[in-house]
Amino acid sequence: MKIKKRFGHGLVIGISAFICMAGAFGNPSVSLAAFSTLHSFGSVAGDGANPSGDLILYKSTLYGMTSGGGAHGYGTIFQMNMKNGSGRQVMHSFSGAGDGAGPKGSLTLSGSTTLFGMTYGGGAHGCGTIFQINTDGTGYKVLLSFSGDDGTNRGANPCGTLTLSGSKLFGMTSMGGANGCGTIFEINTDGKGYNVLYDIGNGDIDGLCPKGSLTLVGSTTLYGMAYQGGAEGYGAIFQINTDGSGYDVLYSFDTGDTGANPWGSLTFSGSALYGMTYAGGAKECGMIFKINTDGTDFRLLHSFSGSDGAGPKGSLTLLGSTLYGMTSLYGSDSAKSYGTIFQINADGSNYKVLQSFGYTNGATPEGSLTPCGLTLYGMTSAGGGKKSGTIFSLTVTAAPGAPTIGKVTPGNGQVTVNFTPPAFEGGSSIISYTATSSGGQKASGKATAKSITVKGLKNGTPYTFTVTAKNGVGTSLPSGASRRVIPVQ
Repeated sequence: MKIKKRFGHGLVIGISAFICMAGAFGNPSVSLAAFSTLHSFGSVAGDGANPSGDLILYKSTLYGMTSGGGAHGYGTIFQMNMKNGSGRQVMHSFSGAGDGAGPKGSLTLSGSTTLFGMTYGGGAHGCGTIFQINTDGTGYKVLLSFSGDDGTNRGANPCGTLTLSGSKLFGMTSMGGANGCGTIFEINTDGKGYNVLYDIGNGDIDGLCPKGSLTLVGSTTLYGMAYQGGAEGYGAIFQINTDGSGYDVLYSFDTGDTGANPWGSLTFSGSALYGMTYAGGAKECGMIFKINTDGTDFRLLHSFSGSDGAGPKGSLTLLGSTLYGMTSLYGSDSAKSYGTIFQINADGSNYKVLQSFGYTNGATPEGSLTPCGLTLYGMTSAGGGKKSGTIFSLTVTAAPGAPTIGKVTPGNGQVTVNFTPPAFEGGSSIISYTATSSGGQKASGKATAKSITVKGLKNGTPYTFTVTAKNGVGTSLPSGASRRVIPVQ
């Protein structure tokens, strides 16, 4: 097993599955100040408390879980209307016994009617469960009870979310397995075919005790992070094939500018993975990073300093070329702030705190943000009117998505590049487009352009091209590269 470790300067979903109604918010304002608390946990009898995962969105309904509260005090599964928090309903209260206890991850939607999830504790052996429930609250069923290291090596105490691919679910446990340090597993959506793909903790440089979820890239490769272990003991980034082969540590964290103790999951875009660490960075408050899927070109994008947040426990959400996330600690007033919502461009520029939590509007968020259009939904694990956590929304603006490259036509010392505008404009009108050749030559076009001619090229030399879009907020990530084309006289 090899470690690929790279350092750089300057210079990011699993994102929870969601489907939202197009146009649900009409034409959003370009203001960044549209924060709203939709629900404070503990405000009604039997309500949940202290959520630590993400919300998922299907059409106009939000689904989520709490780690505490409910009828028995061991957490809940709930649903509510995304627009105003109305219609909130507890779908299931965990009993702390065979049905599970204290979920720490998020739900995963399959089709339009079935939700899958995990609990950290409870179950037949007290080590957590995998379950399913219908979106109408019926049909709760335990598919598997984790059993720790009792000889069956099923793993124990999952902290993350299940990743769906076809009829299979992939996930991790933070403990248990053959080495007592966690497992990577698969299970069919019908509850059959449970199989441990890898027992974490196999050797001195392996990762230990993952606290996040797996990210599927393509159809065969899973990426994840371990909270501890690696060559230096501060956590690791790894990859593994969906058939259990090819486990490889791509990067080992070792505190300082390389970060330490990643808590959440990786976000995939293009050929890169983006993520955060809970600790490390210049101020030991955590950091945001980027790394290629082959383990090369690790780059620090931002070190949290405390006044701009600290200790992220979730993952990043990408809208266009802008990343959004949360920290669980501190903010603009470190004595009175309890975490932040922030944005940062995918190249590491323009970091900005959008919201500091002050306890009355929520505190210590431990999950990620779920988007619908330009509105982000999230939860805090504490604070709010009843001090048991909140559900909130925040409307933002963002740089646009990447255009789609089209036909490229060679000419004499020039190439005409056709493209399709991005579907996601970011809530601010497109101003211009820029086409760039692999040789560095550029040309710009108006907001109405569908093609751009790049001149000053050398006849007989092969080129590829990318296109970016610019709006009032920023510039998009580049499109995919065009086919290779050779200018001719």
